[in-house]
Amino acid sequence: MHNDKRIIPEIQFLRAIAVLAVLLFHMFPGIVKGGYVGVDVFFILSGFLMTRTLYSDIETGGTVNVGRFYFKRAKRILPAALSVLAATGVASYYLLPFTLWDAVRGELVSSALWFQNWELIAKSLDYLASEEAHSPVMHYWSLSVEEQFYIIYPLFFWILVRSYRHKIQAKEITLALSIMCFGSFLYSIYYSYTSPVAAYFNTFTRIWELLLGGLAFFISRRFFFARTTARLMVILGGLGVASSIFLFSAKTVFPGWLALIPTVSSVLILLGGANCAGFLHALLSNRPALAVGDLSYAIYLWHWPLIIFYRQHISESFSVIHGLLFCSVVLALSYATKVLIEDPFRRLSFARHSTRFARSFAVLLIIFTVSAYTAKSHRNTTTETSQISATGALESVNFAGYKPHDNFIPPLSTAKKTRPKVYSDNVHLGFSDIAPHVGSYGDTKSNDTVFLIGDSHAAQWLPALDFLGKKHHVKILVTTKSACLFDTNNPVTHQGREYTECFEWSKKVYDMIISTRPKGVIFSSSLFYYADTLKDDFAGSDTEWRNQSAKLFSASIRSTFQTIERAGIQTLIIADTPRTKVNSIDCLARTNDPAQCSFPKYYNYHSQYDFLYSASSADDNISYVDFRDQICPSDDCQPVLGNILIFRDTHHLTVEYAESLSPFLENDFLRLAGR
Repeated sequence: MHNDKRIIPEIQFLRAIAVLAVLLFHMFPGIVKGGYVGVDVFFILSGFLMTRTLYSDIETGGTVNVGRFYFKRAKRILPAALSVLAATGVASYYLLPFTLWDAVRGELVSSALWFQNWELIAKSLDYLASEEAHSPVMHYWSLSVEEQFYIIYPLFFWILVRSYRHKIQAKEITLALSIMCFGSFLYSIYYSYTSPVAAYFNTFTRIWELLLGGLAFFISRRFFFARTTARLMVILGGLGVASSIFLFSAKTVFPGWLALIPTVSSVLILLGGANCAGFLHALLSNRPALAVGDLSYAIYLWHWPLIIFYRQHISESFSVIHGLLFCSVVLALSYATKVLIEDPFRRLSFARHSTRFARSFAVLLIIFTVSAYTAKSHRNTTTETSQISATGALESVNFAGYKPHDNFIPPLSTAKKTRPKVYSDNVHLGFSDIAPHVGSYGDTKSNDTVFLIGDSHAAQWLPALDFLGKKHHVKILVTTKSACLFDTNNPVTHQGREYTECFEWSKKVYDMIISTRPKGVIFSSSLFYYADTLKDDFAGSDTEWRNQSAKLFSASIRSTFQTIERAGIQTLIIADTPRTKVNSIDCLARTNDPAQCSFPKYYNYHSQYDFLYSASSADDNISYVDFRDQICPSDDCQPVLGNILIFRDTHHLTVEYAESLSPFLENDFLRLAGR
């Protein structure tokens, strides 16, 4: 049985393994592919320790002192967490492009108020927001889950104690925890398969892990394992944690049932470690592991913002030398944080300092929140459009090289927010929507109609089509859906599952087109998301399954549009736009030099996988236009042409540049509209 008052070596050992797994996963994601399970190990430990604290109150006083519990958690968690947040906020002001400040400011607040995980869920459901650069505080999502748990958990114990007339027994608490743990686990399995990204950050898909840690505490009180059994448990637990770290990957559906492997393995180490001797005891209680475990909280807080700053200014990846130097910096900051911040606050007593601590925390939180919201950019990048001569895509005609630019349209400060009207008009659908929303643009009173359909890479063409529709008196009907390939024959995959919402949407849009009988249909799509659809079902090489995937969608799309053609409706396919290596808006904000933000014309493009081109080339009745030359007039492309910013992220055109392409689209548009 564990002594409730002592520091348990196996806990410190697991803390060390957990934080090193997370650190190495973020530094070397191609090697330590499953290091994210370190967070799950932390959840087990937190549940174990919180349950130990609360049950100790029940044993000694017959009830739970909720106020004292909150005070202990606050002095343990908040000083270091808020200090690192404040330091990260200040560093972000100087080290990150100003185009990221709004996003960072919002996440600083959500992290300070412990709902960062819900902020990330909201962004994961917003297709365009999900492609923003990682913020330096996004790792606070796991702390947010724990803090939400810490708020509810002691209240649950207090209510449970009050609901019994007699002194509550451990078995009664164990039963209640088991029921909740099992319910959360079932929900985790379901939600991880239906919405894996959102499930990863969801509090309710994670609570079972914390509760499993609580159950481990009661098991440790009830059972004493023989030395041979204990050794076997530690060995099996170690193998389970290690296999999760190195065999899991970003494609693993998580935290579904597979999360049992690292969590149950951690429980085995916790339970078996109490009665290990010899080599295993020496391993679990070795000084380096205990030292890292002691610094694990501070290491977790510091490592991620430092990685973000490193990638912004030094390199996207770590060499061995840089990795060792980086880890030294993290350890130094973590040690200073523990000695100067964590330890002094831990020594505060509840009776003497609770009121003072609460007041100090309230003042600090108010100051932090207000400053986060009111911080202003130190650079003014707003430029009146009328003051700039902008030619945009017309600059690609007789192109004689890129010209220097002092100002951009749209301004860098607003470029990310310039989206086609389909977003503000609620025409573009999110991942979970099925029923098409149709928007009317161009000359909305015209009887001549052209339909624009596809994903966000189709939606980006609305500014050009809206302009042409008004100019030539053609109504433009639009319906688009995030990451959705318009295909009525084969469903695509999204976030590791069959994208049924997309398939159902496609069939409804098809019926709408047939019933509406427009003059023509304009279709475009990203090539990036759909090439991986067959990956899990095809045993061949990368080249083979990508070829098979491209052939499948080429034939399927061609079949769909041939059916539309037979109804007397013409089709125009617009080629997918190029992709940049980095977010050009952030790059320009950092360097102010388009040449430093350049990218190869055919970056991440392989013609053999271009199912849009192959679908049209096999049918003379399907028209196809490609504006790559007007977007990248040279082999080395810059993100600005004719004073207009081309991309608002890594692969979506700005509204202004899309509109500047309208002269190049005009003839095909008129032909499609029957003019």
